[in-house]
Amino acid sequence: GDVAVQAVDLAAEGITRVEIDLAGAGDTVNFGAVAASPGLAGLVVDDTGAAGTDTVNVNGAIAVGGEFSIAGVEATVLANNITTTADQTFNTPITLANNITITAPNVTFASTINADDATANNRTLTVTATGGTVTFAGNVGTTQALADLDVTSATIRLNAATYQVDDQGGNTVT
Repeated sequence: GDVAVQAVDLAAEGITRVEIDLAGAGDTVNFGAVAASPGLAGLVVDDTGAAGTDTVNVNGAIAVGGEFSIAGVEATVLANNITTTADQTFNTPITLANNITITAPNVTFASTINADDATANNRTLTVTATGGTVTFAGNVGTTQALADLDVTSATIRLNAATYQVDDQGGNTVT
């Protein structure tokens, strides 16, 4: 079934960790604005069920005092920013539906990253690893080019074969 997490301060509600396991096919998780004090240990979505068209939509800004991880789903649509005090891991193809900023100690993108419609939208991705490493393991912009990719990190691992970031603007790697 579908899950919606909307406009909530999870830590204020006494919730210390949220794990959502999608067991079926065709499930959708919709995140609205999620705020959390440092007491929240993590926000995790995992699909251990049947293969299908499971989707995670990040529609509101997420601020978590722990990890943020998405694994096993067939698509993740980022329409808002994500900030965490622990690592972020995206083991899922990502589509940018807005200009996105990701901030965490370490960030791993294990699959593809594309804009939603490079012809109509100039999507940018800004990634800041406050602790050390950003890893790109999947192709970036091969289906829909990004307009800009800015990465700030002590270590940047470019493990994918193709990066197309030429829709508009410049790119920064620091």
